Amino acid sequence: MTDSERDKQEAARRTLRLGHYVGFLAIAWTIIAGISLMWNLREQRGATLEAARIQARIAFEKDVLYRRWNAMHGGVYVPVTETTPPNPHLDVPERDIETPGGRALTKVNPAYMTRQVHELGAEQAGVQGHITSLNPIRLENAADPWETAALKAFENGAAEYASVEVVHGEDHMRLMRPLVTEKGCLKCHAAQGYAEGDIRGGISVSIPLARLQAVAGSNVLTLYFGHGGLWILGLAGLGAATRQIRRHIREHDRAEEVRERVLHDMGERVKELRCMYGVADSIRERSALEEVFQDVVALLPPGWQHPEIARGRIHFGGRDYVSEPFERTKWSQASDIIVDGERRGFVEVCYLEQRPDLDEGPFLREERTLINSIAHALSEAVERKHAEAAEAVRTAELEQQTVKLERSRRAAMSMMEDAEQARKVAEAVREELRLQGAALAAAANAIVITDRDGCIAWVNPAFTSLTGFASGEVVGQNPRALKSGRHDAVFYQELWRTILAGNVWHGEMVNRRKDGSLYTEEMTITPVRDTEGEITNFIAIKQDVSERKRAEKKLQEGTDMKIAALRRERRAAMELEAAMEQLEAATRDAEAASRSKSEFLANMSHEIRTPMTAILGFTENLLDSDQSDSDRLSAVHTVRRNGEHLLQIINDILDISKIEAGKLDVERIRCSPVQLVADVKSLMQVRADAKNLPFLTEYIGPVPETIESDPTRLKQILVNLIGNAIKFTEAGGVRLVTRFVEDAEDDQGGSPREPTVQFDVVDTGLGMTEEQVDHLFQAFTQADTTTTRKFGGTGLGLMISKRLAELLGGTITVESKPNEGSTFRLTITTGPLDGVKMLDDLATATIAQPDDTTAAKGDAAKLDCRILLAEDGADNQRLISFHLKKAGAKVAVVENGKLAVDAALATWYRRREDDPEHPFDVILMDMQMPVMDGYEATGLLRQKGYAGPIIALTAHAMAGDREKYISAGCDDYASKPIDRQKLIETIQTHTQTATVSASA
Repeated sequence: MTDSERDKQEAARRTLRLGHYVGFLAIAWTIIAGISLMWNLREQRGATLEAARIQARIAFEKDVLYRRWNAMHGGVYVPVTETTPPNPHLDVPERDIETPGGRALTKVNPAYMTRQVHELGAEQAGVQGHITSLNPIRLENAADPWETAALKAFENGAAEYASVEVVHGEDHMRLMRPLVTEKGCLKCHAAQGYAEGDIRGGISVSIPLARLQAVAGSNVLTLYFGHGGLWILGLAGLGAATRQIRRHIREHDRAEEVRERVLHDMGERVKELRCMYGVADSIRERSALEEVFQDVVALLPPGWQHPEIARGRIHFGGRDYVSEPFERTKWSQASDIIVDGERRGFVEVCYLEQRPDLDEGPFLREERTLINSIAHALSEAVERKHAEAAEAVRTAELEQQTVKLERSRRAAMSMMEDAEQARKVAEAVREELRLQGAALAAAANAIVITDRDGCIAWVNPAFTSLTGFASGEVVGQNPRALKSGRHDAVFYQELWRTILAGNVWHGEMVNRRKDGSLYTEEMTITPVRDTEGEITNFIAIKQDVSERKRAEKKLQEGTDMKIAALRRERRAAMELEAAMEQLEAATRDAEAASRSKSEFLANMSHEIRTPMTAILGFTENLLDSDQSDSDRLSAVHTVRRNGEHLLQIINDILDISKIEAGKLDVERIRCSPVQLVADVKSLMQVRADAKNLPFLTEYIGPVPETIESDPTRLKQILVNLIGNAIKFTEAGGVRLVTRFVEDAEDDQGGSPREPTVQFDVVDTGLGMTEEQVDHLFQAFTQADTTTTRKFGGTGLGLMISKRLAELLGGTITVESKPNEGSTFRLTITTGPLDGVKMLDDLATATIAQPDDTTAAKGDAAKLDCRILLAEDGADNQRLISFHLKKAGAKVAVVENGKLAVDAALATWYRRREDDPEHPFDVILMDMQMPVMDGYEATGLLRQKGYAGPIIALTAHAMAGDREKYISAGCDDYASKPIDRQKLIETIQTHTQTATVSASA
């Protein structure tokens, strides 16, 4: 394998590893976005519940203030009415009085007033309140189970009791706080045994959650869109970073190639220098010429361009020195060795095989210079060696004569000096011994001299001071009297093994003084040898280090504490730094998320509000009585056109949601690519004609008669690509080129892929830069993103198209140049082609064939049946009824599933032909209605034996919705907004089927 192939493999491995890393980061980013969304949804629900809880607290505090005001005035007189009769439980004087005018008044105490306010509030605002107690005066004030639990919690010290409960079928926030007996309350409750400050009961408040949840629903939608946009932007950033990294990798590879070439050239020069330095070192270090020649001939091959086939030879003095195996070839070069002006030999280098000739032949110019330099260096070395040999002979003769004279002189002097020297040595030895003895006796450290067996022979005064033993008490004794028992036998065995081997022992030992106290000493034991090398004595030098050990211990303890403190401070600093980094990262992420959310919502607001402005504006114009019929017709067309555009935006958003959730399925059915192209041409020709642009379809080579794909999604992709081409082309034209590719190879050059059909949409429009192309398939991204852009659109179409192409087994690629046009290439797999005919003559196939059902549609637009429409929206009731009645049907309308079940079963059980209330031929069932939804109503009808057709009406068009409606008992479904023609055809299909079944 060559270096180039290895480099390519390494580059492929780097690309694969980069792909793995990018995939991992994409998964991690998806998980982070999901966690953030779930956390925000939980916080939103908590905020909703807290808002309801605050409303309940406010209502409670209001009730308490009203009661306190009433109690301050000893009750309030109000007129006696049917809703406010005298309180039978209020036993006080002057409970009932009469005004001078004859009007009957009754006293209302705080509890009675609170109860009536609660009843009035429940009727008007839905907020319900109830005053209750475990010992109520009025039986109607008895506590329900939830209130009983709250009152018992108050007895245990709780200040508030709250939870979400279902009241009358709806979620409510129920909150209860205790009522404390005040001085004004004792008039009625003292008889029950309550004292001031006692908890006598409480007031429970119920707040409906429906309104708060409706407000929170808009925030939840914002969270979904915001996080979705943030997730898409994160993936886009990851893709951009990946492309940047790949560009850096390519630049790095090119730099590596340049570096390798430079290093190769430098390597050749280094080899030549190493060879020359090696020759110089051999000449300098070797004394014999034979050794020099043998070293140099071994250095020759490594210095040349191709050392593996290079061989060297030196011929000198009739002898050859060669590098094995040597062979004389015609590819050689040589240089003469000149000594004293005469040719005495030569240096030769040859190649065993021919190398590619360069500009100067098989040898480089530097190599010819190198061999000449080596030959010259050897010439100088030979001359220098000859001169050194002659000089060595002369020097040797002079040295021999000098040695003889020196020996005679030294013999004479030695005899005279021996006697005097002996006397001086003896005196010096005596003085040295005296000084040594005095030094040992005066030493501050304890000194002990023992014999070979360890018996003490001499101690100095410092020993007596240290141990408390006098000299006479220890001399002749063994030092074991000093043992403390702190060291085991192994310790002493190792000590004796060391000193008996003639080595110095140094260490610390704990010994015992004469008074029994312990001390730590640092000791060095040195063996003393006689003139024959035998050990005769041991000298031990001892120093008391007890105080030093204690100080060291304290110092170590302090040091350990300081180190521990420093480590804690360092750890705290590191944790603080990490926390700061995390805070900064979180701040950056939050700012980025906020920007992404703002951009996403601004784009969505613009794209939705633009058609909505036209719809609302022209609808208002329709209400103007001064509008002419032509203006009204134009306004209707404008409203319809913008409504369809708004529906397309919603469909695109739903497609994006389904794609990102992995819930978008494509079907695989047999379809004709030629017929599909003809349908697309017929559809898009209108747009091209509106701009006076030629729109052509072409085929290159034969194409299959049928392929296995999803014709609806394939047509959606082609319509989007061709629509963009027409939109961005002002002059020239648009072409759709179709070809069949049978032997396609995958992107890695591996085994062939499945055959594909390739569609090229070619235009001569504005074109794009490379930077614009890089961002083309991102959501809400267009080539022109400025606020003054000429062309509208959400930027979702191309992203959806590419993802759909990938689901169909292919992809979309782009080639574009500014001001020259663009080519969008769509490829999809064909599926199995066994037995499929290939079409060669496509001249007539490119013309869209008339739809055989077109003529029938006019006839199919008439209905003769009785329809039950279950729909809760008044506007939808009028619109759908209008279309059905115009088609000839009789329509009965109900507003919920319960009424639909009653009406359908009432006619189903009376199936007599002469009965005008004969069964409905079809039921159109909206799936989301109050009282009883469409799912429950359909299931109940099927359970009761109703067998008539039921068609679901729904605004949902997600993947799997059809199966859900069918499993609920429906026969078919129609999505909103309603397609009038399609709805009528669906009804006609099921009424005809029902008629045939009944006839059979």
